[in-house]
Amino acid sequence: MTKILLIDDEPSALKLLSKMVESLGYEYIAVTDPREGLDLIRREKITIILTDLMMPEIDGLEVLRRSLKLNKSLQVILVTSVTELEPAVEAIKSGAADYIQKPLDVDQIQAVLVRITKNQKLIEENRQLKAKLEHYSSHYDIIGRSESMIKIFKTIERVAKTNASVLIHGESGTGKEMIANAIHKMSDRSHRNFVGVDCVSIPKELFESEIFGYEKGAFTGAQSSRKGLLAEANSGTFFFDEVTEVDYAVQAKLLRVLQERKYRRVGGRELLDLDIRVLAATRRDPLEAVEQGIFREDLYYRLNVLPIELPALRDRREDIPLMVESFIEDYRQEYNTEMEMSPEALLKIQSYSWPGNVRELKNIVTRLCIMAVDHRIVEEDLPANITQYNRGNISFEWLSNLKFKEAKEKWLEGFEVKYLEHVLNRHDGNISEAARNSGVNRKTFQRLMTKHNLRENLK
Repeated sequence: MTKILLIDDEPSALKLLSKMVESLGYEYIAVTDPREGLDLIRREKITIILTDLMMPEIDGLEVLRRSLKLNKSLQVILVTSVTELEPAVEAIKSGAADYIQKPLDVDQIQAVLVRITKNQKLIEENRQLKAKLEHYSSHYDIIGRSESMIKIFKTIERVAKTNASVLIHGESGTGKEMIANAIHKMSDRSHRNFVGVDCVSIPKELFESEIFGYEKGAFTGAQSSRKGLLAEANSGTFFFDEVTEVDYAVQAKLLRVLQERKYRRVGGRELLDLDIRVLAATRRDPLEAVEQGIFREDLYYRLNVLPIELPALRDRREDIPLMVESFIEDYRQEYNTEMEMSPEALLKIQSYSWPGNVRELKNIVTRLCIMAVDHRIVEEDLPANITQYNRGNISFEWLSNLKFKEAKEKWLEGFEVKYLEHVLNRHDGNISEAARNSGVNRKTFQRLMTKHNLRENLK
């Protein structure tokens, strides 16, 4: 609950300010003595201070300094006249949240209070996120508190206790290898090797020799025998990243390995025993790959015993503040320095679509930390593609950089946002009327509003 402390040594001015704040529905305490106000900060749960700048003995700047010493999270707003702008600007540099010019205007006061209370909510959420961060990262090395990620954490705990194959599907940058690593670390094989291979990065002609190994003389240049990656993972876990991109002919050999738990080196005759847990991942829809004839159906079913579907970052935006705090904390620890992000910058980051998912977010936050001035990332530091991003106005030039399926989803998302915003504005925010005139069930309309975070934008 927001509680505002009002301080002004002139009783008439304080009375006017009190009426305005009361009309806006805020709880407040009004005092004419700054000393009494500072004492109240110690005894009451004050969240915002609205104080006159020019007062005898203890002026607004001194109230600002003393109150922030008592509680750094307090938001202090100064009431100034036109002639007092210079000290007001100086106060902003000293930590004031904002200033309001006389003559007082209720709309101006409301706008400032709405913005500050929203920022306070974000600050409090970030404080709570820091507490939660240690729990999540220590258990999984994966950041997330959304419902979809909690379900994945529970799935990891269940599947880790088995030896069954797991197929992880998700867009590029969503953290598929981190999920595989978490499964390995929580399994009985955690004390053995985890070997991961990016199936795209190995040239087609070298794939078999890298995976299975080879015997001396198996091909030109094979002057001695060599163990493959499968042998390195024996008794441990093997992770095939982008498994749908493996050459179709080689897929049959991988299937045989999964079925028989035996393999031959390239150029060899001896069948070698193999004890591994196989995990695989792909950014391509595996069933579509089967239908397109590039991924064997029998291999798909062999790998897809325990499927895990990783959501895109745009589908779990509530996790973004937690991730940002984690990446900033990594920077603090590495460089032994202070660093923070303003609530306004965090809001912009949370609103962006993040086509590159977690990988893109981490890269951007790291870059912002390096380039930040005075150990603080503000909205002006953000790249133009983030600050100028508008879900309801997506250009085809931007869409053309995406895959067809993702571009279609983005375009539909933009249409939904723009349509909902316009129909709500036409009916002055009345959800029932907007739904009825749209020919959409009210519950469906509310679900769409929740999906696109439009409730906060209603006036």
